[in-house]
Amino acid sequence: MHDFDTLAGDFILQELAIPHKKDPDRIHYEAQLKRNRNLQVAELSIQIVADQQGDVKGQMMSYNKLKNGVPVEIFPYENESIVLAISKLYPVLKELGMRGPVNIQGRLTDKGLQIFEINARFTGITGLRACMGFNEVEACIKEWLNIGGIQDSLKVNTNRFGMRQVADKAIHLGKNLEVQQRSALINGKTLTVKTTLLLTGATGYLGRNLIDSLLEDKAPFVIFALVRDKKKAVALLPEAVTCFDWEDLENGVLSLGSVDVLLHAGFARPHRSQEELADSLAFTSELFRRATSHQVAHIVNISSQSVYGQADLPPWSETATIAPNTPYGMAKYASELLLESNVGRHQHIQYTSIRLGGLVGGAKGLVEVDVVARLVSKALRSEGIEVKGGMQIVERLDIRDAVTAISALLNKQNVRWEPVYNLGSSAPIRLLDLVEQIVDTVSHEAKVPRSIIAVKDEAVSMFYGMDCASFYRDFEWRPKYSMVDCIKSMIAFKRESDILMAQK
Repeated sequence: MHDFDTLAGDFILQELAIPHKKDPDRIHYEAQLKRNRNLQVAELSIQIVADQQGDVKGQMMSYNKLKNGVPVEIFPYENESIVLAISKLYPVLKELGMRGPVNIQGRLTDKGLQIFEINARFTGITGLRACMGFNEVEACIKEWLNIGGIQDSLKVNTNRFGMRQVADKAIHLGKNLEVQQRSALINGKTLTVKTTLLLTGATGYLGRNLIDSLLEDKAPFVIFALVRDKKKAVALLPEAVTCFDWEDLENGVLSLGSVDVLLHAGFARPHRSQEELADSLAFTSELFRRATSHQVAHIVNISSQSVYGQADLPPWSETATIAPNTPYGMAKYASELLLESNVGRHQHIQYTSIRLGGLVGGAKGLVEVDVVARLVSKALRSEGIEVKGGMQIVERLDIRDAVTAISALLNKQNVRWEPVYNLGSSAPIRLLDLVEQIVDTVSHEAKVPRSIIAVKDEAVSMFYGMDCASFYRDFEWRPKYSMVDCIKSMIAFKRESDILMAQK
């Protein structure tokens, strides 16, 4: 007691809270305590958000390590006994006038939860919690402006942990095995949650078939779709897909803090107007800006082989000259630069642009603008086909191969991605040979008279083909389907489509 008499000023005395015996920091804490050091480890921060009536709408618990009173390591934390203990405080806090944010600091000891302090405020890691899906500021703004959807902003992404260095970082747990193991020790279990995939272009050719494949394979993804027309998307896509539009993103109904992977495949097609291409670029720019600010852990941008133009002869590697000769190719290259400029300074965000070859094949969302699809249709009608030149080199990738390739990438998030990958079939073919393959295959498979091919002697310089060795190696993937397989799939798809049209 004599020591107390020597203290100047007013002090609050609290019982020492020693981490419980199973805590991974217990031994280190006790060792430092013997040296008269009270380490700021194993501290729990419980952030509560209450509505205007004082009813709790969400809470996030984190296990924090502090340095000089500042949290520097933040792990999502789950413990039912603490949830139960805190819930007993709710009526008291409500009676005291609890509204908006309330922060409870404490530590789990052998006796249970021991609380240090309760403060009715946001905290220094409020911004970091937002990057982990728990956006308490947005939730409060919604509540006090009567916007609704407060709980959409309060979903914790337990796939992330936080670090505070010069800037706040929300990092995917999968980045480091030691971090995963520490999270499991802290929580006494592995916080197993599916990866949340946000897809743009979900109602398009690639998007629809990728979604079907992921669901059929029971891939460990929760699938979100960011679409322009939500009503149309809900009608087209499986029930397992949750659809959002841009308004949902702006209003916080869609929280990018809860997204683990962004796959951006929504872009105007090559045959669209320059105005539509410009709109796609504006959308891409804002999407990448928002994804980066929310520190989405993995971002995939679907680019195009069109970025190469015709400056170099194929096969083009990823280091070949970039010289787009169409507005579409230029727009796609601009999308790559937007991704790099937004994400490049954040080393903990994994990103890549996939320079995709032309896609073909009979599947959902097929639009007959590609030369192969148009030629198959002509051959099915036994119409004559005129070929100008014929020495042009083309290359196409079966839609089924494209889907399995992107699935392989999504399932290898722990591999360090290159900033750019080529993805194609690595099977270039002369245009005249392609036309002959189409005519022969259609005539044989569909039992229709063979189209007559007329070659017009004309010098047409067009050469396509990519070196895709990097993608094949990094993701242990190879294309499976030949051009003949692709043609057969289009014949079957067109037959099925004609039958459905006849039934209507």
